[in-house]
Amino acid sequence: PAPSRDAMLLLSNPASGGLEPPEHFAAHALLDLDKRGEHGILAERYASVRPRVCRSKGRLFPSGRVVLLLPGQVPGVASLEEVDELHISRDMGAAHMPRRYLLAIQDAEATLERASAQV
Repeated sequence: PAPSRDAMLLLSNPASGGLEPPEHFAAHALLDLDKRGEHGILAERYASVRPRVCRSKGRLFPSGRVVLLLPGQVPGVASLEEVDELHISRDMGAAHMPRRYLLAIQDAEATLERASAQV
């Protein structure tokens, strides 16, 4: 079954998937959290629901190591959890163009130079 279908089924009957307390995971409860802007709690609930509905056998991951380049942070090796999900953004197409990669590497280099100067 498709993950979105599984998610809808689980949220219509949270107890069937072992989500406790079930009333906290009902679709209407999640919509209420969103309406109130309680994104931290939504993120916690998502972390409980996602492994139950969005994992499939034979998933593909990048080979080798993935270097995580975040603005102003020292580069690091990304874990599989960090590349396990596609995040949709307005500039995701542009974000993967060669110029953006070059700018990210240049920013990482400058961040490393600042970090080593502080040591």
